[in-house]
This record gives sequence, structure tokens and C-alpha cells, in this order.
Amino acid sequence: MKYARVSFLIFLLLKPFYIFGSGGLQFADIFLILSAIIALSLLFLNRHSSSSAKGVIRDNRFFVIFTFLAIAINVCYFVTLGKTSFLLSSSYLVFNLVAVILFSYLSRDKSFLSRISSIFEMHLVIQTIIFLLGIGRMYDETRYMGTMNDPNQFGFFVFITFLYIYVIRHWLNARSTRTLLALVLSLFLIALSGSTGMILGIGFFVVAILCYAFLQIGRTRYSTIQRIAYVCSITVTSFIFIIMPAWSLVRGESPVGEVLSEQVIIERISSKASSGGTTNGLTFWEDRGYDKLYLYPQYILFGAGQGEYSRFVKAAMPLEVHATLPAILFVYGFIPCSILIIWIYRRLKDAPVYAKVALIALIVESFTLLNQRQSLFWMFIVLIGTVSCAATLPDKNLPGKEAICD
Repeated sequence: MKYARVSFLIFLLLKPFYIFGSGGLQFADIFLILSAIIALSLLFLNRHSSSSAKGVIRDNRFFVIFTFLAIAINVCYFVTLGKTSFLLSSSYLVFNLVAVILFSYLSRDKSFLSRISSIFEMHLVIQTIIFLLGIGRMYDETRYMGTMNDPNQFGFFVFITFLYIYVIRHWLNARSTRTLLALVLSLFLIALSGSTGMILGIGFFVVAILCYAFLQIGRTRYSTIQRIAYVCSITVTSFIFIIMPAWSLVRGESPVGEVLSEQVIIERISSKASSGGTTNGLTFWEDRGYDKLYLYPQYILFGAGQGEYSRFVKAAMPLEVHATLPAILFVYGFIPCSILIIWIYRRLKDAPVYAKVALIALIVESFTLLNQRQSLFWMFIVLIGTVSCAATLPDKNLPGKEAICD
């Protein structure tokens, strides 16, 4: 599986560098497909590996069932309405299923996960350097999106990148100043993106971790002084490197202030928080597409299919629901959505507290942005499942094990 892992790592290495427009395959995705082909070829040649792969599929059977039901719904609407957008949505489902199965198999190697953490740490540093050099992409001259095509997608990438780093390094007992630096850079880059959903997600994470750290004082091998020092370091570092620079940026008092002085993260947050409104005159629920859920409640039962949103003329915006689980509930219906929630719950229920906090923070964020086409989103849930079963995993591969979790 060496070459499959190498190809997968190249996929992650190239992931944030967008060449083509958003909404389709990027150059990096070719390497994930290549990794899957290599892995599949080796599984056919190795009977033992094939047995192990069946265990991985069994562990993710609810995600497999969800995927096939979702594809069936899309195909029905394609046959009925004749719109290819339903087939395009199905291709994303297949791609993410491949990513989930492949990552479930490869992530059993701790050294492999360590390399993933290092790649993500490198991405945060690179994206920060690109911004400081002034060569990153901007949206409407106010929101930074790095090497990607959308500030929300950039904010999501930074957010989930940090979550990967935090969970992997915590699991490997490699917590250090590198994790703290990753948090600082993530906060800074998310602030630059102006993505209120990501600010909400990482804000929830920081508050939850601080509360957990306070509750754990005196309960672990760390002394009270060490715990207090750790909490204070996060608070002080965030204040020095995030709050103060953000304030000067908004006021235009620094060289990079030109980027955010007109954009105003504070105004974006306050406008969405006050009276549930947004800057385009719609309520938050209308802007995110939640109104489709109560305007067309029949689709909650059997699904509307993912595509051809111009059908929903009563809705304020003829676009998809911009929230992951509500969108899945609307386009695929109650039964597929429930099956997917079961898959998520099975990975969350036995997870250690630090992993639960990370996944819940991601779920909180997902109610403000549509993540279902992002393979990193589903792979992170797989990672939580791997961490949940850490007690049964040796340091390297799992020869003789048919399943990671059951």
C-alpha cells in the first residue's frame, strides 16, 4: 500500500491549490482517484488485504447504504426531469464514498496520520506566507481566499485543517507548541476569510477546549500550574496575535489593514446576529435556504433530489440549502439522512472528549455552510472513528484485523 499512501498524501498536499473553477474536480483529486485504483488493484492481488478491506466496508456500511439510496433518488429525478445536475451530484457521492473507504483503510497506520498532520501544518504556514507576500486571491477585494476560489471554502479548509492537526497530534500524544501555533494561524486566516460560519465553528471549539482544560485541572498527570499556564497561553496568544491585529486591521492601522478595513468581520457577524438578518436583505434562514424545509415539507419525507433548484419558486433563493445536514434532509429525505446520522453517531459515541469536541465543532459549523461535497469533511468523521478505537490499534498497520470498529 506504499504507493497508494504516497498518492493519497500528494492529494492532500495539492488540495488547497485550485486550478479550475469551484464545484468540480481539481488537479489534486486525480491523485485520490489514483490512490484508490492502486489500493483496489493490490486488494485483488492480496487475499488477506481483501479480507481486511471487507471489514472496512462493514464498518462504514451505513455510509455505503446512504450513498446508494441518495444515488437512487437522484437517478429517479434525472429520469423524471431529465436534468444532468442530478447525475453530477451523484458523482460527488461516489467520489466521497471512495474517499471514506480509502481513508478508513489507510488511516490505520499512525505514521501515515502523522504525515497528514505535518502536511496540514505546512499548509497553514504556506497560506499565511502567501497572504503576507500579497499574492493570494481576494474576493470582492475584502475577503481573503488564498489559493482557492471562494472565501468560505478557504475558511472551511483552514478550519478543518486545524481540526485534523489537533485530533491527530492529541491521539499521538504529540501535543506541543506546534498545535498552539496551528490554532493561532487558523484563527488569523479564518478572520481574513471573513467566513462567519468558520468563526462560529472555531470559536465554539476554543471555548469548549478552554472549559474542558479548566475542568481537567488536577485530574490528570499535569499539575495545576501546567494547566493554568496552558490555558493562559492560548488566551494571551489569541489576544496578541488575533484580537489586536484584527482590531487594527478593521481600523486600517496596519499594512494589511487595507484588506479588511472595508470588509468588516465585526459588521458581518453583528448583522447576521441581529434580528437574524443578512446584508442582502434576507433573513438568515432565507439566505441559507432553510425556508425550503418549511415551504416544501413533503420533500423532508422522500427527498427532492440534489439538483434543479429553480423548481422551488416559493423560496427566497433558487439555490441549494447552505447547511450540510438540513440540505441532506431536504434533498434525500428522512430515511437516508437518518442512516447517515447513525453512521456519524457510531463514530462519535466512543470517542475521547477531545475528539468529540472537534467533531461537534465541525457539526456546529456545518449548519452554516454546505460541506457535503467536501471529501475532507467525511474523512474527518472517519478519523474520529479511528481515534475511538485507538485502544485496539498498534502503532503500525493492523495485520489480521478485519475491521477497525464494529
